[in-house]
Amino acid sequence: MSYCKSLSKLASGQHKPDGLTVILPADADAVTAALPIEAFYGIGPKTAERLNALDVHTGQDLRRFSLQELQQRFGKVGQHYYNIVRGIDERPVDPSDDRKSVGSEDTFESDIRDLQLLQHTLADIAGRTAARLAHHHFAGRTITLKINFANFQQLTRQTTLPVALSTPEALHRVAVLLLTPALLQGRAVRLLGITVSALQDADQLPAQPALFQDV
Repeated sequence: MSYCKSLSKLASGQHKPDGLTVILPADADAVTAALPIEAFYGIGPKTAERLNALDVHTGQDLRRFSLQELQQRFGKVGQHYYNIVRGIDERPVDPSDDRKSVGSEDTFESDIRDLQLLQHTLADIAGRTAARLAHHHFAGRTITLKINFANFQQLTRQTTLPVALSTPEALHRVAVLLLTPALLQGRAVRLLGITVSALQDADQLPAQPALFQDV
């Protein structure tokens, strides 16, 4: 238990399955400073590796980076990394939230045909989607890729996995698998999007197996 949702999740994981941990506002800085970076919600193994390469191993290490530096390195999801190690979480706890899906998309100024460039773009979209999932404390089992072509034709492809995903690395990996050359057929793409559905409360889920942290 704690004063905000992200710290409540950290507290719930301290003494599973039956223990109860309370993180008071006065203790939040000390608790988050000492935690290993992998313990923070939304930081999967691949992101942890990138942070470790920057000599970031704990919450205290991550606090060395400004919001601007994190956004430069990780895109919009950098805001989430900045907030979680500072106990910043303004999300209301709303048990009546009936949201069905969470997603992000990009419309390109110029149509894109290059598969590698599209895959690279999906990484940023996956990062924003993961940040929105973290904002609502959700994970989801169904990943949908949306494509709008230059001729205004729209296609979607989706897969439903046995476990719920939430990390940017996992979402990106699944989206890349869905974005096949056969699907594109050399056509120019105007819009890409990733949507996550079959949502579950991330606080109620067991730790994701390594296989699905980096699907």
